[in-house]
Amino acid sequence: MIELNKLHTDLHTFSLEIVAESVRNLDLLKDAQPTQSQLNRLIAQMTADAAFASKSIVAIQNLNIPIDIDGSISERLQKAQNNTNKLCDRLGFMYKASEGVGRLTRSGIEYTFTEAIATADNLHDILGILRTVVSKPIQSTEEWISKFFVA
Repeated sequence: MIELNKLHTDLHTFSLEIVAESVRNLDLLKDAQPTQSQLNRLIAQMTADAAFASKSIVAIQNLNIPIDIDGSISERLQKAQNNTNKLCDRLGFMYKASEGVGRLTRSGIEYTFTEAIATADNLHDILGILRTVVSKPIQSTEEWISKFFVA
């Protein structure tokens, strides 16, 4: 029971933090082309968030009971997932716009941009899985595979 309460508290806090972070990241990218250090910090944060979400998925699976009875965590994770999708789109748009005028190769951040886009896409997918399992843990291997691969 203590483990369940701790996991619920951790996920509640994480869902609040990741929504705030995703809004902040969108605001940072609204007006200016990001620097390489900004992109590196963004990548590090999204990687840490994805790692926490992955560990939470495993913990929920081990407990094998729903964590989010009232739907509040799932709702915030959905918002974070939507914002992460917008972030991925914005990064892609900025990449394309910069690529067309040769800014990426001159600034040397082309690889960092593609890594940021891939990391945002990965976080988006992991948040989707976490959003599913907080309400209903996935039982079978087939269910797990269907979350990662679309048939």
